[in-house]
Amino acid sequence: MKSKQYIEDWILNDLSIPDARFNMLPRCPYAKKALIDNKILFVEATKSIYDCVKELVNSWNDNYDIAVIHLNWIATPNAVAQLRSLFNDMYEEQDFIFIEDFIQEQNINLMLMQRKTAIERARVQLKETGYYSGDPQ
Repeated sequence: MKSKQYIEDWILNDLSIPDARFNMLPRCPYAKKALIDNKILFVEATKSIYDCVKELVNSWNDNYDIAVIHLNWIATPNAVAQLRSLFNDMYEEQDFIFIEDFIQEQNINLMLMQRKTAIERARVQLKETGYYSGDPQ
């Protein structure tokens, strides 16, 4: 996966940097540890994104915390948001949540796939750290 290095750099140099908007915690406090612990499944969506996601859902391994799916085509932010919404509707009952993201420097669209219950547990933990009470700018 040629985009894997860009995604790893993004995790280390963007998502893991303390940010005033999040009470001086990283934008994603769990990303760096997941990367170090090999808890990220990197996927390049070179075929149908629908088939790719269906395959991931059906073969999900809870040894991973997250799947980072590189959408290997040019897409508008609105199109990626629509995919996210569709997948959230389709796979909510199977405890999956999808979040779109974008690495601007490399023009890489991503779909992040995680267990919904894991996200909810993380939100509770982050609330206790003041993550959501940071600088609102």
